[in-house]
Amino acid sequence: MTPPLNNSSALCIGLGFCLPPDEIRQLCESPPKTVDSFTDAVFDVEGMGDMNYTDLRRQVREVVARHMNRWIADREQDASQ
Repeated sequence: MTPPLNNSSALCIGLGFCLPPDEIRQLCESPPKTVDSFTDAVFDVEGMGDMNYTDLRRQVREVVARHMNRWIADREQDASQ
């Protein structure tokens, strides 16, 4: 599984969401179930949970969605082997 939150990822380098290692680990070990809830969690960790950042939220959501789709594909591939 490729975590969307590691500090070399598009979230950190591209969008400035460089979360503390403990928060990254927690979100990766027990990820929220949906793209929207994962996106909300990223904003909460950054202290930006008030949702006044609609364009930035859309960008973060796109990154999270890409990675979550990879997780699903990885799981399906593992299950078929």
